Amino acid sequence: MNSFVFSTILLFFFAKFSYSLPLSTKSRWVVDTLTGERVKFKCVNWPAHLKPMLAEGLDKQPLNRIVEHVSLLGFNCVRLTWATHMFTRYNTKTVMQSFHDLNLTKAIKGLEKNNPRLLDLTVVDAFSVVVNAIGSYGVMVVLDNHVSEPMWCCGNNDGNGFFGDKHFNPREWQRGLSIVGKRYVNTCMVVAMSLRNELRGPRQNVTEWYKWVGRGAKSIHKANRNVLVIISSLHYSIDFTPLKTKPLQLDSTLRNKIVYETHRYSFTEGQRNQWLHQPLNQVCDNVIRGINKKAGFLATGPNPAPLFITEFGVDLRGRARADNLFLTCYMGYLAEMDLDWAIWALQGSYYLRQGVENMDEVFGVLDNNWARLRNPVLIID
Repeated sequence: MNSFVFSTILLFFFAKFSYSLPLSTKSRWVVDTLTGERVKFKCVNWPAHLKPMLAEGLDKQPLNRIVEHVSLLGFNCVRLTWATHMFTRYNTKTVMQSFHDLNLTKAIKGLEKNNPRLLDLTVVDAFSVVVNAIGSYGVMVVLDNHVSEPMWCCGNNDGNGFFGDKHFNPREWQRGLSIVGKRYVNTCMVVAMSLRNELRGPRQNVTEWYKWVGRGAKSIHKANRNVLVIISSLHYSIDFTPLKTKPLQLDSTLRNKIVYETHRYSFTEGQRNQWLHQPLNQVCDNVIRGINKKAGFLATGPNPAPLFITEFGVDLRGRARADNLFLTCYMGYLAEMDLDWAIWALQGSYYLRQGVENMDEVFGVLDNNWARLRNPVLIID
């Protein structure tokens, strides 16, 4: 893969920051509440929301070794995903029971070797062990409510997309936010909680979005006044245009705690073929113009707010030309706008994804064994 692209990423990775917690917002920035100095999120996604309900990769390497990788790569936070039903329905299920029910015998053997103490813990206690391990390395944690029913995300008709869908009971969702908020109220390295990942599907509508986003934000803030509250939008979290004419009505105590999130990939809005078949400058200009129209405007203008790119990523094998061209464009945009970001993703593999055991993740920073970088150009200019 083009080394220029990854040396650009390196410019982001290796800056060091000193800050105290908790965090707040000031204009378009996330700041240290005590000093008012900016704290920029430079994060990696680490999923724990799939059917096994355990942070991925713990069958491949010891937990502390994985977290050490995260820290040494220069990430200052992890966007750790979770499923509502982990905390509202399956909270007494142990890791061993979860993996046994899915017949993941090979993964169980890996856990017995690398993280044996997790097997007899409940899935929610194991989640806390991961949270605390991340924090012990001085890495912040953003808790992302990714789905309700544990599964791979996302599809328009997966039952997890919008309030009232098959698996997405909004009151149970609120209860889950409250449970998790209270659980980590004294865990200082948990600095933010998202309302929901990538709202989507045929039932999505602006009226219900305003209603439940407001209620969800209140649920988090009531449970845990320390954390930032991260708000996603419609259409897979790319479209905030309703806010141009109707701001969210939130309690005054939340005003310095709200962050907005958006996502971007080469395939977003069906644009992959544009990257392949149209002039790069033209495609890049059009895509960036669209991003600014639907989300980027939040970080500019008379009343700017923090905009956090909580997902972007590419095939790190370097074989996807559309991804390579997209990343060249998008990294320039992130730098120009000076946005907080979280790359998708850390994991080199999954215990079980869409029925496939040990599925490889080509977007993963780490390789399938979670032992080294998938693409060494990440650290070699």
